[in-house]
Amino acid sequence: MSTSWRITCIGPLQASDGTQVVTAFPSLPAKLLLASLALRPGELVPRDTLCERLWPDDEPERQRARFRWTLSRLRKLLAPELFVSSGNSAVGLAPGTTSDVAEFDALVRASLRPGICHDELRALHEQLEELYKGEFLAGLTGEWVETERERRAQQLKRAILPGDIVLPDVPPKPIPGIGYFGREQERRTLRTFAQSAQRLLTVTGTGGLGKTRLVREELLSEALLFVPMAALTDASGLFDLLRELLKLPASGYGPVQERVTEHLKTRGKTLLLLDNAEQIAEGLAPLLETLLVQCPALQLVVTSRRRLKMEDEQVLKLEPLPQRVAEALFLDRAQATNPQFAQTAPGKAQVAAICKLLEGIPLALEIAAARALLVSPAQMRQELETRLRFLVRLRGAEARQLSVRAALEWSYELLSPQARLAFRRSGVFRGGFTLAAARFVFGDEPPVLDALQELIEHSLLKADYHDDNETERVRYTMLEVIRELAELLLKEIPAEEAASCGYHGSFYLLRAKHVSECLKAGSWADAAEELKQERANLRQLVGQAVQKKQVDVLYELVQAVGVAWIQVGFWQEADHLLAGAEHLFPRESKGLADVLTLQAVLARRRGEGEVALPKWRQCLEIHQRRQDKFRAVIAYIEIISQAIDEGDLSFAQQDLATLNAIKDDVQLSDINKITIDTLSARIKFALSLFEESLSLSIEIINNCKKIDIDDAYWVGIVSHIVPVFIHCRDWQFLDDVLHDAIRKSFLSKQIFTMGILLMQAGNAFVETGQVLAAIQSFWLAHKIHQELDSRYRKKCEQSLGEAIHQYGTFPGVEQWLCKVEGKPWSSIYTANTLPTFRPYNDFK
Repeated sequence: MSTSWRITCIGPLQASDGTQVVTAFPSLPAKLLLASLALRPGELVPRDTLCERLWPDDEPERQRARFRWTLSRLRKLLAPELFVSSGNSAVGLAPGTTSDVAEFDALVRASLRPGICHDELRALHEQLEELYKGEFLAGLTGEWVETERERRAQQLKRAILPGDIVLPDVPPKPIPGIGYFGREQERRTLRTFAQSAQRLLTVTGTGGLGKTRLVREELLSEALLFVPMAALTDASGLFDLLRELLKLPASGYGPVQERVTEHLKTRGKTLLLLDNAEQIAEGLAPLLETLLVQCPALQLVVTSRRRLKMEDEQVLKLEPLPQRVAEALFLDRAQATNPQFAQTAPGKAQVAAICKLLEGIPLALEIAAARALLVSPAQMRQELETRLRFLVRLRGAEARQLSVRAALEWSYELLSPQARLAFRRSGVFRGGFTLAAARFVFGDEPPVLDALQELIEHSLLKADYHDDNETERVRYTMLEVIRELAELLLKEIPAEEAASCGYHGSFYLLRAKHVSECLKAGSWADAAEELKQERANLRQLVGQAVQKKQVDVLYELVQAVGVAWIQVGFWQEADHLLAGAEHLFPRESKGLADVLTLQAVLARRRGEGEVALPKWRQCLEIHQRRQDKFRAVIAYIEIISQAIDEGDLSFAQQDLATLNAIKDDVQLSDINKITIDTLSARIKFALSLFEESLSLSIEIINNCKKIDIDDAYWVGIVSHIVPVFIHCRDWQFLDDVLHDAIRKSFLSKQIFTMGILLMQAGNAFVETGQVLAAIQSFWLAHKIHQELDSRYRKKCEQSLGEAIHQYGTFPGVEQWLCKVEGKPWSSIYTANTLPTFRPYNDFK
């Protein structure tokens, strides 16, 4: 290679050959590919490893196509000779290429050599600090980037402060340490405070989040005095404790408070850490105010589960660790206990689930990790279904840190009697609750707002704000482990538990009926939002009704939310409700027929025709025996639609003839009549009677426009007849109707139907030669049906793969796919995502 390239990965990614510095790269995958190769310049990296890192969700064929495209663009941007390969199996950077990250890794390895002398170590440290001026791949995000970034940060910390070496000019840490993970922003806040003129900082958060460890890790110095206050039951004991820690005489001239204050004045700038102040917060505040006034050079950092409510108090509230940091902490501790823990692929997959159950609470993560010698990852995940029982230390900690339950009960014991009652009753909720729900379940005692405020102040409850149709609302949430404690405490008082569960059931049955009213009024978006917010609480209501065999409650739930759950994609909830109701409802009852109908709809959407058809037939038989002709007609409509889907046209024609013979005896709505016409149009299209099908489809659309049709029916009808217009190349119809139907399905949360319409739009765009719009449509459809696990999932995946294989090199395609990579479909689609349909000739 005529020129030597250097790749910089610490800080923003850039590449330089001595004459130019390249900082703009064509795509995120291009950046990640170059950075991956820069980790070990001169070495070949298997192509499959790189493909899996860059596009983990893609099929192998698509991964390889995107890899070839990305590598070719890098070669064109930088230099073809910069990249070397071994056939199609591996690729790397040419010999002679250097990178700062490879040099960093080499320095770290050198600094950790056993027996290294102090002078050599100090020289290596200076080189490391000079090299590490920013974070790895600054400005980029993604799982691999975050993992590598965290690894480099931890390597730097271990290299500069190795556990078995103490540099002469580095004061030893008073607390023998285990590595600290995450909290970068909080640590910066602490350092900034210590260097500022601010006087008081309170670090708050739920028990077990690591408040004390964070402050001690970050602020321990000669000027810091650590004051453990967990044993204090009265704030007046603070100055006696300070006197002992400052080693002042037990007796002397003047009161203890004055002697301590005078001593602190003489120390100059002094930073005190007052640990665990929550139990004496009220009495502590006036004492600290006096101390700060009398000692102008004094700074205070207080850890407490609630703020002190003092003037000029700065508050740093800790939240649970992010998932990736939690996984890193857990693995570090678990593998220190058992080096073989989670070393296999199945074990690593379980770690993510374990950390999700532990909710990012450091105390819970460390207690669980300590049991890594006793159980496998899969067994640990199973044991964590009862978190509070599993998360117990065997020894080695003060009483309130021996278990997660003990840490949380410390906060519970500090509550007023009214707040304790509210805390216990909050255990009946799932996934949070609203103020209206709290008032219904808690009752008039305790005063609800006062109780909620106290729970929030003690870090046992969180108020989440969100906008809902331009109205700001508050939802109260708990960590699940806190909610489990509330539920356990509630169960200890059976009468209170029975009453609270009864109130919970009554309230959410009313909310289910509200959903039904929204549906009847055509407010699908409002209904979907309600179902989303109260998904867990409604699921809890279903479980209670099934357990207690409350047939009347189950019947009302089937009527209220059965259809809605299926439409918005909450299929597991629908399964749970319908399965419970099916076994409890009387045979031959209307309720059972309704359950079978919804089960058939759900099975059909999943592509389980062999399950759906017998249920439709059973529904039809029930309605015929009950002489309910209207519902029999509806059952026939669904049976015929199922037959058309499965290509059984003779069967569909026979049932349609039967339906036409009996429909005149039933008073049908305009929607029902249009639906029957839609079946006829679909059968004609399947029989290749295209002109007749087109004529009938146009008539159907015109009839829909004459009546006030609900959006849910409208988008369903459009989805059935779009193939007719695509085949007949009627682009005007597609512009007028298909875009409108997609938009309305999105706004009304008809997600399954929206996925069908987008798939059809992709087919139309292929016909019109609008390549990017076709790929956008197929991508959105694929993501929707993948999320639902519907019968169209594989079809959408195939259509998307074929489109990318054929059109992947077209302008804009690769850039758009990189832009949306890893993002949910709902963050990509807008009403203006898709262009209008234009005939192919317009592009020539």
